[in-house]
Amino acid sequence: LLFMGLAGVTNELVSRLLFEYILPENYFQGMTSREAAGIFGANFKLAILMNLVIQAFKYAAEPFFFRQSSDKNSPQLYAKVMHAFIIFCSLLMVAISVNLFWIGPTFLKGEDYAMGFYIVPVLLMGYLLLGVYFNLSIWFKITDETSYSFWITFIGALVSVVVIVGLVPMWGFMGGALSTLACYLVMTVTCFWYGQKFYPIPYQTVKGGFYLLLAFGLSYVGFFWETDNQVIDFFVKNCCILIFLGIVIFMERGHLKALFSRNH
Repeated sequence: LLFMGLAGVTNELVSRLLFEYILPENYFQGMTSREAAGIFGANFKLAILMNLVIQAFKYAAEPFFFRQSSDKNSPQLYAKVMHAFIIFCSLLMVAISVNLFWIGPTFLKGEDYAMGFYIVPVLLMGYLLLGVYFNLSIWFKITDETSYSFWITFIGALVSVVVIVGLVPMWGFMGGALSTLACYLVMTVTCFWYGQKFYPIPYQTVKGGFYLLLAFGLSYVGFFWETDNQVIDFFVKNCCILIFLGIVIFMERGHLKALFSRNH
């Protein structure tokens, strides 16, 4: 677990550490690679809210998961927690992304930072997948197969380096952001694959994946929507949040009815 933590820190920082050295000089006209790296790193701060939620969840969830591990119904409970986690964090991703037009300038003063705002939804998705990975990782802790954690995280680090070296020279900021997303996506898929072999949990994989893709799509629809009227923009952009909520309520209507019937 210690080595997993070290590899995890590497995954967290590798894109920001390498960006300056991988980005070709004069990729952004009138800006040095170091200045571009500063803008790239600063935009990670706009995704920090998702990371804070993930870390808070991690510290709260792990003791809960271990307390429930001896219960025969614990796999079903873990699946429900994962499903609720995906819905909540997907909603958070949409809410932040569609409001970047005022959140971004509030936290990052300076016009140059705005040129990197378009990568924030990708970073939010990356951190969300990291949270999914933390959910999935309970299997190797319960089964005492923690050696898998190091190899999974190490593979993620390799993917991150390969993607940043391959894409940053072509796509600049987006190449760096995709390295973070690719890293956590590979870790999540690998952890899920092995986890279902050692400790099967009935996750709602298809529905959860749909929510992630829906939220990601709505995040960019809201982000790129722009007219000359900021008031209209605000309401139209935030309609993406309502659309996501509406679809979730429709798809979860059976569970919601059962929940309300139990409470009454």
